[in-house]
Amino acid sequence: MHLVIFDIDGTLTQTNHVDTCCYIQAVKDVLGLDEVETDWTSYRHATDAGIAAELVDRANCGAPADALLAQLHDRFITLITAALNRDASLCQQTPGAMAMLERLIARDDVVAALATGGWRASAELKLRRSGLDVFDLPLATSDDDVSREAIMRIARERAAARHQDDSFDVQIYVGDGVWDARSARALGLGFIGVAEGEQAHRLLAEGARAVVKDYTDLEGFLRTVQSAGRHPTN
Repeated sequence: MHLVIFDIDGTLTQTNHVDTCCYIQAVKDVLGLDEVETDWTSYRHATDAGIAAELVDRANCGAPADALLAQLHDRFITLITAALNRDASLCQQTPGAMAMLERLIARDDVVAALATGGWRASAELKLRRSGLDVFDLPLATSDDDVSREAIMRIARERAAARHQDDSFDVQIYVGDGVWDARSARALGLGFIGVAEGEQAHRLLAEGARAVVKDYTDLEGFLRTVQSAGRHPTN
């Protein structure tokens, strides 16, 4: 049995740009920080909750951290909802994603799940607006944990519980970020990247078994899933 866990932003939906813009604006609005580092690899945890916790700590606003985190979350959700209401083209599914998921989850030998560093409300919004909310897949988000590795573990546990079977012979994570590749490696998962150009080279350098630009070559992607397997553990 194959377990295939998917990231969302930049992997199933083309929402990295709008997500980053709204996140930065939310930080400015709530914390008053005009300069925000957007190299997410520079943060201890490259997740919405993890980055927010670091920024709240750095801002030293004097207000209770929990209250600021809640305000930052709510402001971000308000901003990204408004952005997608203004322009639906900001939340398109990655080409071929719908057909790929339909084929993948129809297989008897594959279990699919979602693990994103985003907050649950934004993840569900993007899946809904992109038309990918029809699959009812097990989902883990940064509402569950600030650590991407922990989020991926939780997604795996929820997939196993849903299917009442945790005997996955092959476990694969599909993502678009360097942090995705590193987290997959830390957990001993096979990793497939979704990127092109320089980012594709970065993911290969981080140990991706393969990198695809999208899912339009459906048969090719399915063959990649079949052959990706596990990362060797060190």
